Amino acid sequence: MHYIKLVKLWYSIVIGTLILTFGFNYIIDPYSQNNKFLFKFNKIKFINDDVSFKFIFTKNKEFNTYSFGSSRTSTIDPDLIEKNLVFSRAINASFGSASLDEIKKFIDSTILNTSDFKYVFIGLDFYQFSENWIPTRPISAQNLIGSNENNMNYVQYINLKTVNDSIKTLIYNSRGQNFNEQSCNLECMSYKKKGMRYYSDFLNNGNYNTQKKVTDGKHYWHRESYDYSQVLTLKNILNKLRENNVTVFIYFNPITFQQIYLGTSFFEQLNLIDDIVSNTDAKIFDFNNLNMVNLNNSYFLDPFHFNYKIADCIVNKITLDKSECGHDFGEIIDKNNISAFKHRMKNKYFDLMDDENLWLTPEQISTAKKLAREWIRKNQ
Repeated sequence: MHYIKLVKLWYSIVIGTLILTFGFNYIIDPYSQNNKFLFKFNKIKFINDDVSFKFIFTKNKEFNTYSFGSSRTSTIDPDLIEKNLVFSRAINASFGSASLDEIKKFIDSTILNTSDFKYVFIGLDFYQFSENWIPTRPISAQNLIGSNENNMNYVQYINLKTVNDSIKTLIYNSRGQNFNEQSCNLECMSYKKKGMRYYSDFLNNGNYNTQKKVTDGKHYWHRESYDYSQVLTLKNILNKLRENNVTVFIYFNPITFQQIYLGTSFFEQLNLIDDIVSNTDAKIFDFNNLNMVNLNNSYFLDPFHFNYKIADCIVNKITLDKSECGHDFGEIIDKNNISAFKHRMKNKYFDLMDDENLWLTPEQISTAKKLAREWIRKNQ
């Protein structure tokens, strides 16, 4: 009899502990698994990925202007957007390897539920138009975006690690801190609070080594072709924003000439722009028109990301039609001038190969010419 009572007591303690643990972790929700932001003590979450950070940040602040895109657009400064566009309250909501489907879900779930919504900037990359391209995300990020098709992982709520992180979440919320503040100086936080990415090597180094970081780095295109279905995804995004009287600015992020002269993706991107403007009735700011930024590696942080100066030039070009990055930085493309633009870019592509200042080896130039001519022959 005594043994049975002990078993029942042990059983009650275990069940009670599990229920309390589950309830505690479910309410605090440290990883944003169930998307709970009900109280002061659970608003800041224990997350490190930038997708979750952007979703949570926008839920806790009131913005009417958003900048979307991949990590390339993470240097866009919301303060400059607010300066150039009257009555805008801007946030950089870009996140690494952003897909068009993720951007669409972000817009559907977060932005279109607000009443005061004015502007959207969307920085495009060629790889985003690849068929069924979806980056790997943590479960918490997938849940926030709404892209997780699996059932919620309830087991995580009875995990001791989750308890530990829930306690940390309580502590940080009581202090009003974010989790990355301890290792982040004031300059760093000034960027993070605007949703921008902080490149410490660049910002803290007056003698940034472009040769080492950019020129000698590995340049490549993430994809070699595009899928038209993703053009329809972009069309859906643009139509929904227009229906809500939102002004949309779309542009192609500038890349290095090393990327431009690899393979034939540059020509594919010209065709992609053609498909977009012809089927969405949109205009695109193309910052890969073989301009002085494309041809000068000093404007980049690494082989794939442009620096803060170029980000400012992008905003000024789009909002004020002026640029401190050269008269040829970016062109506005629509369905009326796309044919002439494509023809001019193809000619300029070959002309620039004779420029002795172009940092390509004779072998690279020879390969680029061969691939380009084959592509043009097949796509006449």
